[in-house]
Parts: sequence; C-alpha cells; structure tokens
Amino acid sequence: MIVFDNFIRQNKVLKREKDIALKNSLLKDAEERIKILLVAGLNPKFKFEQAYDAVRELADSFLARDGFKTYSHEAALSYIHKLGLVDDAELERLDTCRKKRNDSKYYGKDIDEGEAVYLCEFLEKIFSRLKNK
Repeated sequence: MIVFDNFIRQNKVLKREKDIALKNSLLKDAEERIKILLVAGLNPKFKFEQAYDAVRELADSFLARDGFKTYSHEAALSYIHKLGLVDDAELERLDTCRKKRNDSKYYGKDIDEGEAVYLCEFLEKIFSRLKNK
C-alpha cells in the first residue's frame, strides 16, 4: 500500500480546514452501517460491504478531523496506518477487504459466505478500535 504522504504528493489527498461537523456526521453514518451486522438473515456479502464501508467512513472521519479530504479508499486506510491505529498486517487485510468489496460491488464477483463472516469479524474488531479513538 502507498504511504499516506505519497497520496498528498500525488494530489489524491487535499489539505483543508478541519471539519468537525463532517467528522461527526461520518462517525454517525459509520455507526449506523455497523448496526447492519446485527440484522439476522441478511446476506453475508451485504453485511461485509457495510462493515467495510463503516470502517472506511471512520477512516474518513479522522481525515476530516485533521483537515484532509480524499475520495481514495486507499488513502483513507493509509491514514489510519500513519496514525498508528492499525499495524502493517491489519493494513494489508484492510486492503484485501477493499479489493474484495470493489470486486463484489462493481464487478459482480461473489464472496464466499464463510469468508464474508470471517472478514466481518475482522472489520468489527477494527471498527471498535477506531471508534474508541
């Protein structure tokens, strides 16, 4: 994964005013998304996509809090790594989740139910850690 500062140099991350209102809105949205994991009988693929998006929104909330804006999922994930909120191995797993989510959402690729459950558990763990920061 690309180091966060390289996203700034490539103009994929913009420096702007800190936006606490946006941070709070993203946090609220992320909390609503993660609640979907509690819905019984919901498709595991959909739960996985929502869990990933919840973690990404939390990452975006850190960017807003610190005065950055990006539309790049990779940059948002790289930022929480830069902050020391995830380690190298977790960052790689998050990047795998990003790729699987994009393949599923935009290219119609299936996600094995067992894998979706396993990845949701990982994403919930990361979500809880980020939310507490």
